[in-house]
Amino acid sequence: MSSIMPIPWLIRQLTYGSVLYSAYKPRIPTAGQSDWP
Repeated sequence: MSSIMPIPWLIRQLTYGSVLYSAYKPRIPTAGQSDWP
């Protein structure tokens, strides 16, 4: 059990993280290229 569980969890974490990253990337200002007033 301990060897079967981390696989789907890892895939889910990677997918969730990728979706969040792609969703929030445009909102995160890049250092040196931000549009701060």
